[in-house]
Amino acid sequence: MKKGDIVMISTELANLDPEVFDEADKVDFQRSTGNAPHMAFSYGVHLCVGSHLARRELRIALELWLKLIPPFRIAEGTQPRFNAYGVFGMEDLHLQWDNPSVDSGASETRASEASA
Repeated sequence: MKKGDIVMISTELANLDPEVFDEADKVDFQRSTGNAPHMAFSYGVHLCVGSHLARRELRIALELWLKLIPPFRIAEGTQPRFNAYGVFGMEDLHLQWDNPSVDSGASETRASEASA
């Protein structure tokens, strides 16, 4: 790095600070953030005005999607990779799906339950 180089600092990486978050590298949707603000929508005076709606929409979408798909996990022998080049994104994520139900109508049942 030399004088005049542009530096991009990603505030999202603060969410991975092990001094603030227990097991910061693990996904835990029930994690308590304590006094530390989550950086996904910025914070303070720069907080995104649509953050509450976006969080609610994302929660609803994920809950419905997870009802429709079979159980899954990160595939054995793989490691998720992500980037934070201004916008957080997954570069590599291999999932291992559990065997779907033998009942061919199971996905239709899940779909009708999710839409109810």
